[in-house]
Amino acid sequence: MDTFINYFEEGYIRQISCFDHALNNVGGYRCSNHEYKIVFKPNTAVDAVVDLDIPNHMFKFTPFAEISNFIANFDFCFDVIGHVIGVSELIIDGEKKRISVELEDERADRLKITLWNGNDDAISAMMVDHPVMPVVLIVQYVKCKKWNSRASVTTNMYNGRIFLNDMSMRAILDNKMRLEDIEDMDASVQRISILSNISGYNTYEDFVKDASMLTLSEIKELEEPCYVVTFAKITGLVKEFEWCYLGCRDCNKKVTEIGKDIDTRFVGMPKNGQRGKGKKVTSENNGEGIKKFLCSKHGAVSVVAQKFKIQAIVVDGSGSGIVTLWDRQVYNLINKTASELLEEEPGVYYPNKLDEPKGKKCLFKLDVSHFNIRNRDNEMSVARVTTDTAIIKQYLEAVSEDLEIDAETSIEFGLNVTQTDDSTAKIAVSCTGDVNIQNADDGTPLEDTADSPPPKKTKST
Repeated sequence: MDTFINYFEEGYIRQISCFDHALNNVGGYRCSNHEYKIVFKPNTAVDAVVDLDIPNHMFKFTPFAEISNFIANFDFCFDVIGHVIGVSELIIDGEKKRISVELEDERADRLKITLWNGNDDAISAMMVDHPVMPVVLIVQYVKCKKWNSRASVTTNMYNGRIFLNDMSMRAILDNKMRLEDIEDMDASVQRISILSNISGYNTYEDFVKDASMLTLSEIKELEEPCYVVTFAKITGLVKEFEWCYLGCRDCNKKVTEIGKDIDTRFVGMPKNGQRGKGKKVTSENNGEGIKKFLCSKHGAVSVVAQKFKIQAIVVDGSGSGIVTLWDRQVYNLINKTASELLEEEPGVYYPNKLDEPKGKKCLFKLDVSHFNIRNRDNEMSVARVTTDTAIIKQYLEAVSEDLEIDAETSIEFGLNVTQTDDSTAKIAVSCTGDVNIQNADDGTPLEDTADSPPPKKTKST
């Protein structure tokens, strides 16, 4: 096959002659259910031809119900199509990235699919642009396996691909027309269905992986950087700093403007030959130039977006702390993007919408860094956050032998744990009541107002 590999290019038609065949198309996750496999020989000929009757893409869609109910043959890969109704947060684990989507097909059955490296970029870009319209996704060559009595569906590592709202695809066009004909699918429903977070993808095991379970007071005693999972309540915000920044669309790093480049046709065209949708030059820029920004990871970029960055005051029964919440995490808590808040509350120093998380009990996965340890700095970066009741319940049950869970929290999350009468034997996990974060200089309470400076050191009262 090495002799012929350069003869083949995706999207082009080839005629193959003088080949052999074998009755051994076996193995897992086959892309074709044909029983024969082509065998190339030294005298096999490969010729380029033009045949407009052969489409560039052919699909055989499998109903979601057949996958969920294990009717489909999991030895083969499938093609699926559906309306995007939910998207999880992007998860980065070393060099691997994954993002999960939930689709609904025309029979109203739902399917969750995990997209791995490369396939997550288009979804992430869609989340930035957040169009108010039905979003239809084709995933070609997904592989399935049975895991925990459920169908686990992911993209195929080698040849899986996605098509997102590609109007050149007849199947996508038909699905969009069907969705747009639904009378009760107004703009607000479409936006929520596109952008709502799927906390169910963040399983408890995945959330606490490679992390220690500690209270806020125990975190302060750490001597080595690590990931920590802790349960706490958001009681306020530190409003000294700006709540958003201009960031790179692809990696969320802060960007700085470096100038303009002339481009008379499009803005933000995809790199490396990737397909995408550019932005036409309008009368607003008049073709005079495109703003360019410098990203420390991607270099000069022209597509940027407003990103969240807020500091929240959190408390538990053992103490208090300050955590930094980033763009997707804030969105998951308030269901609004930073750009939307800037449009809805123009000129407001700190939008009222950002106060909505106050009072919420969350499970945080914190990144305790060398800087935190070395400087005893109590402001920790949030790696992940969830309000998923099932995940929080599993966490509280896991720590209940060492920590005392207050009655209100036990009832709220449906715990069935036996409490001890010895109150000194356990550290209390309580998110009830208010705890003042005190100024390290004079001990006065620090209110979460726009005029209050952010505390560098904290102590609970």
